[in-house]
Amino acid sequence: MVLVLALVNGLAGWLPVLLIVAVLGIAGLLRVSEADLAWQRIQARRARKLLAAATKRSGPRC
Repeated sequence: MVLVLALVNGLAGWLPVLLIVAVLGIAGLLRVSEADLAWQRIQARRARKLLAAATKRSGPRC
């Protein structure tokens, strides 16, 4: 019982630090995923433009 209380007391000091690290880590991951989505949108837009340009150059297919 004393060992459990000592462990809880030791962890209680680190709890705010762990919570802050967890929140910052999640926020960082969200920022990275948002940037990744934006990059994917840009790449998709470029691919559509290239495809449209290639289709116009090749002319109609009979």
